[in-house]
Amino acid sequence: MTSVRRVERTLTQKYNMPSLRALQHLELELTAKLATVYNCEVDDVPVEIDLLHIYHEEASTRRAILEDILKEAPSDCKEILDSLMEEFAKIDAMAAAKAHHDK
Repeated sequence: MTSVRRVERTLTQKYNMPSLRALQHLELELTAKLATVYNCEVDDVPVEIDLLHIYHEEASTRRAILEDILKEAPSDCKEILDSLMEEFAKIDAMAAAKAHHDK
């Protein structure tokens, strides 16, 4: 039992759980929006976007990574990308506030 608690504590210390939950929610919203762009069901979206991975990239490169993934989308994804960048900024601020609070 102790090892399970240690693992859970390690995971919650390694990841900012509110940020992780926000990214998971954002990923679900993104998939729904992309289903509309690609005119398909959510499960059939032809691109896979791992927002957690992209979030851990430098903030200055996130948009370019997403643009590259969505370059062959059937319509412009500028509004979706703008919205994602705003949400990433909010998550960054939330993570910074938590890190400052934890000091």
